[in-house]
Amino acid sequence: MPGARLRKYGVQATIDFEVYEVDGVDLRTDWTPAQSDCEIMKDGGSSTQCDNTATDEGSTYSIVLTATEMQFARGVLKIVDSATKVLLDTVVHIETYGNASAQHAFDLDTATQDVNAIQISGDSTAADRLKAMLDGMPTGVVEADGSNSSTQVQTDLAETTNDHYDVMTILFTSGDEAGQSRLITGYVGASGTVSWNAALTGTPANGSSFIILAAGTTADAVWDEILTGQSHNINNSAGKRLRQIEEAFVHANGTIATVTNGHTFTLDAGAVATADYYIGDRLQLVEGTGAGQSRLIVSYTSGKVVTLDSDFTTNPDTSTLYEVNAADVHVSLSDADQAQGFVVTYINTTTITLDAAAVGTTDYYKDSIIVFTHGAGAGQTRRITGYTDGRVVTMSPALATALDTTTVWHIQATVSAAEIVDEWETQSQADPTGFHINVKEVNGTAQTANDNSADINDIKAVTDDMKMKDTTIASVDTADTKFILTDGLTANDDINNAVCSIYDDTGNVWSGPRRVVDYIHATKLVEIDANTPFPLAASDRVVIWNVSYATTAAAGSITAGDLDDIADAVWDETQSDHLTENSTGEKQDRSDRVER
Repeated sequence: MPGARLRKYGVQATIDFEVYEVDGVDLRTDWTPAQSDCEIMKDGGSSTQCDNTATDEGSTYSIVLTATEMQFARGVLKIVDSATKVLLDTVVHIETYGNASAQHAFDLDTATQDVNAIQISGDSTAADRLKAMLDGMPTGVVEADGSNSSTQVQTDLAETTNDHYDVMTILFTSGDEAGQSRLITGYVGASGTVSWNAALTGTPANGSSFIILAAGTTADAVWDEILTGQSHNINNSAGKRLRQIEEAFVHANGTIATVTNGHTFTLDAGAVATADYYIGDRLQLVEGTGAGQSRLIVSYTSGKVVTLDSDFTTNPDTSTLYEVNAADVHVSLSDADQAQGFVVTYINTTTITLDAAAVGTTDYYKDSIIVFTHGAGAGQTRRITGYTDGRVVTMSPALATALDTTTVWHIQATVSAAEIVDEWETQSQADPTGFHINVKEVNGTAQTANDNSADINDIKAVTDDMKMKDTTIASVDTADTKFILTDGLTANDDINNAVCSIYDDTGNVWSGPRRVVDYIHATKLVEIDANTPFPLAASDRVVIWNVSYATTAAAGSITAGDLDDIADAVWDETQSDHLTENSTGEKQDRSDRVER
């Protein structure tokens, strides 16, 4: 059935139609209409004979319905042969418009339609706000003036205050410049002349209309827009990327709920209720009492109680706004990153598999630090205790929050004692007069700054004696376990069981201690007990220490306890005692001050 014909309510209308032979195949073109053949049915009522008779239009027909006959919402025109049937019965459906009683009250014949928008997306408040904004928006038209140009026009604006519209925006809505807008830079109240910052494509003609947008209206709407997971979430959009940036760096925010002391606080509902979740992150006071301070989080409970590494100078209160900033805000800016990528498989709280961004060499990242910076479980940091060539990481302690394939990882290099010694040595050689280590006490005897007493000289003599050979690799015999020295020692097995350190000349990283298991004097061939975490190569530095590699406390050997004592002494040393320019201590102090 053809669609309904649209005609205006109560207005005489001509209705065209066609009729078919009784077999329904061909058009009937020689039918002679009678007045009784056509009837009109209004709004489901009874049918009445039409006032006019249908007219033969050649191959089709038409009938004029009077203004009275057109007073219906829905009408049905029936064409039925009242004599001997020579055509199929035909009906034409008609709907009216342009009247309150019509099927469609909207008047299609009116060029300009009045619209009363009482809601926007079902929200009447939004409609009210739009009305208020438009009511307060100045409008005007351009007036003829000889000084009108592409950068200024005289207008009919009634405002008499000079510069009243400065930094607002003029938007032309008619004329050749319709749709163009400019920032208003001047306004003369006496003449209503508006000038702007950049030329239009032409000079607005007399009578061209415009509106003036309030300063900051658009900017305020953009910056005050609420960003949630449900709004502005289109992939690669600015809204989604802004939210992702915040999620990467701000793990939580809210108001301090309880103050216990200068370093213990309870966070509000903005924080996650999972023990250890924010360990290693920073608590930043962003607004209110104590604003501008931050401290490292060293403990966190499921009750949202946070313990910091030191007291705040000014304690926050329950009106203070906080942020928990991701640990990687400080860590990932370091050049200590060895690699970064995504988690492929989360196996359990201590075991994961990394993607191809990681090196596929057993023990390559062992004893390094892995930091999870984005995605599920972001903000956690763990020590790598095992690593396989299948990129399977074992870490400690166990994770507090599970990871998944959205988790981004960074592996951070740890600094070994050998690296610290090497840095000290390098700095000392570069500037022997400017590099100093101030030893405060030796064997209980106080030392003065730069003291060259017998105690200090004894220490120097001992450390010099510890290094048996400092040379390089001439060539690699068996990858990562056997190599030939550039400068060898005097006898076979001369360095067997000694501690050996190897420095990767390409990657700038130490191997960690290895044990020499065999040495052949004639070829200068050294065999070590375990692979290095990097491929050995010619020119890699090798240091043979005058220290036995022993698992028991043999005379003259360094035991596991000794190593612990050395590590404790290094990490517990007061940083303020090591601030000589360009030294490791001074560099670390600068890094700490940047972070704070």
